[in-house]
Amino acid sequence: MPEKKNINKSIFVSSTFRDMQAERDALRDFVLPLVNEFAAQYGHAVEIIDLRWGVDTASVSSEVEQSRKVLRTCLDEIERSRPLFLGLIGDRYGWTPPLLDMEVALDAAQFSLEDINMSVTALEIEYGVLRSEKKPICLFYFRKSLDYSVLPEELHHIYQDGEEGYTKLEKLKKEIRMRFGLDVKDYTAEIHENKIAVSKDWANMVAEDIKTKLRDEWGKPTETPQDWKKQERDMQEAFRESRTVHFAGRTLAIKDMVDFCLDEESTPKIVMMQGQAGSGKSGLMCRVMDEIKDKCLLLPFCCGVSPNSVSIEKMLKYFTSILCERLSKEDDSDTIMGYRERFRELLNTACKKMRVVLVVDALDQFVESDEARQMLWINGKLPENFRLLCSIIDGPETEAVKLLGGEVRSVPPISIEDKAAIIRGIATRHRKQIGNAVVEHIQQKQTPNGTQAAQNPLYLSLIVQDLVMLDRYELDTVHKYMEEGMSQPEALAKFMIKRIDETPGDAEGAYLAILNRLEKLIGRNFVRGVCGMIAVSYNGLEQIVLDLAFKELGMDFNPADFSWLRQMLREHISQREIPQESGSYPSGVLWDFSHQCLRRALRKNYPDELKRLNKGIIIAFQKIPKKAFKDYSYREEMYHLCMDTFLKDENSIEDAKKFILSILDERKKVPDISNYHFARSEENRNYLYEALARFNEQKHWHPKRANHVADTGARDGYISVWKFECCATQVIADFEPSQFRGDGCEIYKGK
Repeated sequence: MPEKKNINKSIFVSSTFRDMQAERDALRDFVLPLVNEFAAQYGHAVEIIDLRWGVDTASVSSEVEQSRKVLRTCLDEIERSRPLFLGLIGDRYGWTPPLLDMEVALDAAQFSLEDINMSVTALEIEYGVLRSEKKPICLFYFRKSLDYSVLPEELHHIYQDGEEGYTKLEKLKKEIRMRFGLDVKDYTAEIHENKIAVSKDWANMVAEDIKTKLRDEWGKPTETPQDWKKQERDMQEAFRESRTVHFAGRTLAIKDMVDFCLDEESTPKIVMMQGQAGSGKSGLMCRVMDEIKDKCLLLPFCCGVSPNSVSIEKMLKYFTSILCERLSKEDDSDTIMGYRERFRELLNTACKKMRVVLVVDALDQFVESDEARQMLWINGKLPENFRLLCSIIDGPETEAVKLLGGEVRSVPPISIEDKAAIIRGIATRHRKQIGNAVVEHIQQKQTPNGTQAAQNPLYLSLIVQDLVMLDRYELDTVHKYMEEGMSQPEALAKFMIKRIDETPGDAEGAYLAILNRLEKLIGRNFVRGVCGMIAVSYNGLEQIVLDLAFKELGMDFNPADFSWLRQMLREHISQREIPQESGSYPSGVLWDFSHQCLRRALRKNYPDELKRLNKGIIIAFQKIPKKAFKDYSYREEMYHLCMDTFLKDENSIEDAKKFILSILDERKKVPDISNYHFARSEENRNYLYEALARFNEQKHWHPKRANHVADTGARDGYISVWKFECCATQVIADFEPSQFRGDGCEIYKGK
C-alpha cells in the first residue's frame, strides 16, 4: 500500500482507569470536538488514545501473555502519539504488573529503567515524558482529594490506594511538578450518585490548554484566504486517506478496477460502479486512486466532501488546474470563460502524451442539473488514452453512461473474510481491537428482511462505531460481569454481543441508535431538532436558518452544541456550497447528511415531528431580510411550502399563497440585463409557478419535460437552451426548467 501522510494528530491519555471514567468520557465527548474544530483550521484532525479497553487479549491463552500484550500496546501507542501526552492523576497509583512482564515489555520497546517496580500509569509517564528523548508536549491534571467517606465502603478501593500506593503516587506527582510545573493544573471534581463527576468548565479548560499547545506547535493559522483549489486538494486528500488508511479486503474488485484504468486494451472508456448506500463504493474508489496515482495522470474527485465538491463547474476547473500544472501551462481555470472547452482541450493534449484517468466518486452528490444527470460534462468523442471510473447509488446517470458507450457494473458483494477485515479495520481506525466472538456475531446479524446486515459496509461502520464509543456506565456493566467471575475479554464480548442484538440490523436503525446516544449526551430537543430540520430539507440548510427556525419554535439553538454535534457526526455530515453568484448570508455553506439513509431514517420514524420542524423552517425563511435572499433560498422555500405533509389546513394554504405571490411580485422587478441573469431569475420563477400550480393560482403547464438542445455562446456565459417537446417552446435556463410555467401549453388539472 502506498505510504500515507499522517493527517491525524494523536494525544495519548494516561491515567488509572476506573477512578478516571468521568474525565476520560469528558475528553472524548466534550474536549475532542472542540479541539477538532480548532485543528480543522490547519487541515488536521486530532484523536485521543483512550485504552480503557480495546486491546484484544481473548486470543491469548495465558494471563501472563495478556498482561504483556497490554503493556506492549500502551508503549506502542505512546510512541505513535509522540510528542503529545496528557496525564490525569487522582488518588490512585494503580496496578503494578509482575516484574518479568515489565522487563519483556521494556525490552521490546528498547527502553531501560533502573527501578521497574512501578504501576502501569507510572510506566506510561516515565516512557512518555519523564525519560523521553524527544521533548514532550504534555499537560497534567491533578484531581484534588475528595471525601470518599460519602461513598459506599465497597467503592473506596476504586478511588484511593493504601499507604504504599499513596507514598509512590506523591513521589511521582512531585517529580512531574518539578519537570513540568507550568503544565500541571489542579482541579476539583464532585461526587454525584456514588460516581465522580467533572464540570463542563473543566472540559473547556482542558480544550483551551490543548489548543494553546497545538497553536504553539503549528503556529497561527494563515489569515490570507487560501486558494480554493489548494484547499480543495487538501480536503480531497484528507478524505481519501480517511477511507484508505485502514482499508481491508476486496482485493479482486480493486484489481478489476485498476486493470480497467491502466490496461491499454481495456474497454469501454467509461465504467460506472453502482451500489446501494453504504456498499463501500467510496472506500473502493479511494483505494483505486491510491493504486494508480503514480502510474498515470490521475484526476481524482470525491463529490460531497467539501462545499465546492458538489459543483460540476468547480470540479472541471479543479481538473483544469491539475492539467495545467502537469502540462507546464499557466493555470487559467478561474479566469477563462469557456471552462468546459478549456478542460476538454487540455484533456486531449494530455492524452496524447500519457494515460489520463478520471476517478469520480459519488456522482449523485452533485447539485441536481441536466449537466449532471445526462453526463453532459464528459460527452462527445473521448480521447483514446482516456478512462473514466465513477460511482453512484442510482439515477439517470446510469442510462447516460450507457448512451456514451460506457458500462454500468454492480459493486461486488463482500466475502466472509472481507467482512471480518472491514470490521477490524474500522475498529483499528478508532485505535481499538475487537475479539473474534464479537466479529462473528456482527457477521451473523440479519436485516429486518432476513438478509445479512454485514453485506453493507455502512452498517458495519455504524455498528462498530457504536461499539467503540463505550462510556463509563457501559464499562461499569463490563466490570460487573468481571466481578461475577468473567475475564475482561469475556465480559467485554458479552456486553458487545448484547448491544449488537439490541441494535437494528439495518443502516437506518443503526443511525437511530447513534442519534439516541447523542440525544442523551447533547440533549434530545437539540439533536432531534437539528437532524430533523436537515432531514426535512431538500439539499441542506444554512446555520442561520437553523437558528431562526429554532427560535420560531421556542427552542434554544446553541452554536457550540451545533459544532459539537457536527464533530460527533463528522463522518456523516457534509458541507455544500451555495453558488457564488447567489451571494452568501452569512457563511455560504449548507449543512447536509453524507448518507441519504440517515435522512430516510428520520423521515420514516418521526413524520409528525418533522412536520412541526418544517413549519419553523418556513417561518425562518419568511423572516430573513429580503436583501439576504439567494437563489437557493427561493428553491428551498418553495420546496418547504409545497410539502404535502405540512400544507393541510386552509389557513396554512392561504398564508402560503399570499407569501408566494408577494415573492413573485418582488422577483418580477429584477432586471434581466443579460441572458445569464435572465436564466437565473427564470429558474426562480419556475419554482414559484410550480408552487402556485399546486394552489390552482397558475393554470398553465407543459405536460412534457424540456430537453436540452443547445448552449449559448461565450458572450452569454454558455447558458443552456431547452425545448418543450409538447409545443416546441424554447427556454434559456441554467437548469432544466419547470413544467409549471405561464407559457405552458395546457391547463394544469393536477397529477
